[in-house]
Amino acid sequence: MIPPKPKPAIQPPRLPGDLSAFGQSTPDLQEIDRLDGVSVARVSFAGQSASNLTIERSRLSHVGFNSTKLPGLRLVDVQLSDCDLANADWSRLFVNRVALHECRLTGFSAAEAEIRDTVFDNCKADLASVRFATFKAVRFEKCVLIEADFQGADLSGVVFKDCDLTGLRAVWREARRS
Repeated sequence: MIPPKPKPAIQPPRLPGDLSAFGQSTPDLQEIDRLDGVSVARVSFAGQSASNLTIERSRLSHVGFNSTKLPGLRLVDVQLSDCDLANADWSRLFVNRVALHECRLTGFSAAEAEIRDTVFDNCKADLASVRFATFKAVRFEKCVLIEADFQGADLSGVVFKDCDLTGLRAVWREARRS
């Protein structure tokens, strides 16, 4: 029997050493088309809508994206810590080299997303929906995914490690559990 090919290592976000501080006290996402090379902390974008926003080479900490509508959002080389994405609707999301640590994704929706080289660590993503998404080199570690919906998603590039998958809806033959 030929042993299975090892999965490639997940590439971490590539962040510059000198991030600029995001300085808007009352930010409006409709006035922003790109955030690049910034550190965003303790800011709320809750309930806002914007299309085709790009966030690159940035660190976000304690940022509220809850109930946002951000179709076509691009996240490349981004680190999110303690962020609130509950009930956000980010259809057609593109993610590459992203790390999410202790983020809240309850009710999060990202239909038709493409997610690559991404780690979800200790995140709460119960009732999240990522239908018809494509995952390549993605790891969920110590995450709560109770009743999450992965219907129609390509999970061949996903590893679930020490996660609560109670009631998760997916095609299991395509995913690896450890």
